[in-house]
Amino acid sequence: MRGWVGVVLTVAALCGCRPVDVYQCSTDDNCGEGRCEATGFCSFPDSACASGNRYGAFAGEGLGGQCVDGEGGTDLGSSSSSTVTSTNPTSTSTDPTLEPSSSSTSMTTVPISGTETDAESSGDPPGGTGQRVVIDLDTSEIDADYADFVLPIRLAESGLDLSLAGTDGDGLRFYDDDAPIPHEIETWADDAALVWVKVPVLEMGSAQIEVRVGERNPARSLPTTDVWTDYALVYHMNDEVIADGDPVRDASGFAFDGDATGLGDQQVEGLFGPAFRFEGSGQITVGSPPELEANPGAALSIEVWFQRSANGGTGYLLQHEACCLGYAMQAVGGGGPFLRSRLGVGCCTPDICCGADDINYRVVDANLPLEGDDPSWHGAVTTLDRAEGMLVTAYLDGTLRDTETVPDDPDPTFGQLFIGSNGENESFPGSVDELRISNRSRSEAWVQFQYEVMSGQRITYGPPEPLP
Repeated sequence: MRGWVGVVLTVAALCGCRPVDVYQCSTDDNCGEGRCEATGFCSFPDSACASGNRYGAFAGEGLGGQCVDGEGGTDLGSSSSSTVTSTNPTSTSTDPTLEPSSSSTSMTTVPISGTETDAESSGDPPGGTGQRVVIDLDTSEIDADYADFVLPIRLAESGLDLSLAGTDGDGLRFYDDDAPIPHEIETWADDAALVWVKVPVLEMGSAQIEVRVGERNPARSLPTTDVWTDYALVYHMNDEVIADGDPVRDASGFAFDGDATGLGDQQVEGLFGPAFRFEGSGQITVGSPPELEANPGAALSIEVWFQRSANGGTGYLLQHEACCLGYAMQAVGGGGPFLRSRLGVGCCTPDICCGADDINYRVVDANLPLEGDDPSWHGAVTTLDRAEGMLVTAYLDGTLRDTETVPDDPDPTFGQLFIGSNGENESFPGSVDELRISNRSRSEAWVQFQYEVMSGQRITYGPPEPLP
């Protein structure tokens, strides 16, 4: 965490009284052997406390020396024999549990991490005062309150001074009604800063969130996997791949990372940062986790952004199938190109591949017509509902294009998931950017709204304002 947090150590000279000292933290790394509590102060193991942790002597708000839960144990009291030094990594590390020396008369302002700056002891972050922007969300056409909805926030459109957030954006925070909400940075540059932000409840009608940079005391940073709690798989396609076998990261909490093949020199500019071009023999092998299967009683939604090459052709955006059982999204070239969303069911013998002449075998296709030589980026969503609706539904650019009924069949799907190919050198003729899979069937209104916000609509940035 490189976000700047001011720490002022003030020591009363030539007196035995306890000075008022505050050591603030933003991550556990700031607390040595302790941990950073939600209050923004360090605590350390103490068996005398019911919680097992006691605040350090430098905790503010009257918490110093108190048990974290406020029960059990006694105050730590004060000491007059220890010395305190800067948290600057180039000098001796501070132990937040220590009291300052009673003989010291200095006042020092230091950042929690990074190099020491010339910032004044007022606690202002380096580079100037912080800023905030209120982001308005037009939710007038959604059909319900959406839980855990992820927004693409393009900070270059906000007018914020992004240098206040640090070189990697570590000083960036988002809030919903002053409560911190999780985010993940996809790209970070003044002219191309894209951040994924999860809104816990996106309410019908209208909604607001707030982005802040350069706060004096920012909220504790939340794990990036918290952004994707509504998903079983999230691939940004922004990994550095040099050789076959290099990992492609799953940003969700499931961490279903894949192995790249034929993508060593195939990274291109995508719609949301880098993307992979799969033409030829490129593919990502994910494996066969049960969370990605389209089994009876379950539902899946697959979201993917793709760009076909000028020469069209046939190949797979993805396939999770074995012996005809499973699902796939396939681009079909030739006369009148289209995108096919396919679900195979009805083979009751998983170790024997059923043929097309098997009376129990069914392939359900929902087809999306494509323009002949269209080099544009498109967003496709396929829902596979084997729980209630019993439908395969295909959307292109937020619009419903086809729906097919799924036979009521008890057999599960199985097999490996391949992205950009079917695992048999039938690679997608083009590039793939953001790809996500969730264990639910998305509504038509949800798909339309998601396409609009991913395309830069429905989001309005207010003017930058100085933080109070």
